Amino acid sequence: MAQEKKEVLVVFDFDNTIIDEDGDTWVTKLAPAGQAPHWLQQTYRNGYWTQYMENIFRYLHDSGTTPDDILDSLKKIPFTKNMRNVLKFIASNSAKFDCIVISDSNTVFIETILKAAVKKS
Repeated sequence: MAQEKKEVLVVFDFDNTIIDEDGDTWVTKLAPAGQAPHWLQQTYRNGYWTQYMENIFRYLHDSGTTPDDILDSLKKIPFTKNMRNVLKFIASNSAKFDCIVISDSNTVFIETILKAAVKKS
């Protein structure tokens, strides 16, 4: 069966476009002092963000943060102004719109945030 062709393709980035934050830096708020300690921040090297975030997650884990704590935190990230309305409009006109997210953001984060937003609607 042939797939129906949509009239419009809508493409978004995620961090600082759909959400009004960066998901990775948001979770550092779960650290005991509300941010990654200075010594940990100093481990970041340009071009090695994924490795840096591995260190952040290890630190959070060692500090008692659970995966559920992280996922629950993500559900509180604010959307950019009017983005919920834009996404609702696209969803309510899904016969015309195809919508994709192209992002280097964590897929689990994106799915968690979007699913939580749908439940709030």
